[in-house]
Amino acid sequence: MTQEELRKVQMLQLEMAKEVKRICEKHQIQYFLDAGSMLGAVRHKGFIPWDDDLDIGFLREEYDRFLKIAPQELAGQYYIQNSNTDDDCGLTFSKIRLKGTRFVESISCQKDSAKEIYIDLFSYDNRNNDEKEAIKEAKKFRIFAHLLLIKCKTYVWKGQGLIKWLKFLPFRFWALFYTKKELHARIHRLTALHRQKNDCKNVFVHEGTSAHEWYFPKKILEDLIQIPFEGELFSVPRGYDAFLTKAYGNYMEIPSKEKRKTHHIIELDFGVYK
Repeated sequence: MTQEELRKVQMLQLEMAKEVKRICEKHQIQYFLDAGSMLGAVRHKGFIPWDDDLDIGFLREEYDRFLKIAPQELAGQYYIQNSNTDDDCGLTFSKIRLKGTRFVESISCQKDSAKEIYIDLFSYDNRNNDEKEAIKEAKKFRIFAHLLLIKCKTYVWKGQGLIKWLKFLPFRFWALFYTKKELHARIHRLTALHRQKNDCKNVFVHEGTSAHEWYFPKKILEDLIQIPFEGELFSVPRGYDAFLTKAYGNYMEIPSKEKRKTHHIIELDFGVYK
């Protein structure tokens, strides 16, 4: 993907994020730029120059409200994809995709579900206050999430070398003994354990491959402000410094060229957006 193509992808993703913002503001749903998109807003006032995705986060209740409302509200060129709308999705979170485009990543090129330009929507769930139990639950979540990805032909070890190929060999064997339905059910039960509790201090991202380390004080994500992102105002946590420091360390330091990674895109077609 050329720099010009990357920038075009980013601008299409920006339009998708603006649509999420419109719906959230109309229905008073709290959202925030998440992960690399939050970092981009703080450090670059827009996309990280080499970033090819856009992440939006919600606390669980807000996420569920958005998913209930959005199908009726989204502009016609967009649609929501998750395990409820696409049995071959294999993800524990949701995406909004742009109809009529192609955006094929090497790790998921063999899967049967949709492959269009997208933005990611993540929910944050309550985390066990007992640290030892929280770690156990996160490890189980990670295992089931990896098994689900394999069942849906998303091969995260692809192109990562022999060591990673060997690391995931047992998962490929275990996946033979589960159906996608069983894995979805196990993930739901596991991550809903503390959903109705009001005393949980931390929340974790509902994305199984990183939930064991991607967790933050809930209060950080409850108090939001707006800052510029590509000339638009988007919500981020008021405590973004604490979030980004935990997530990335010295986040204002620009990484070396070797660490500026994008997804490995093997097919890109803008369709009518050329």
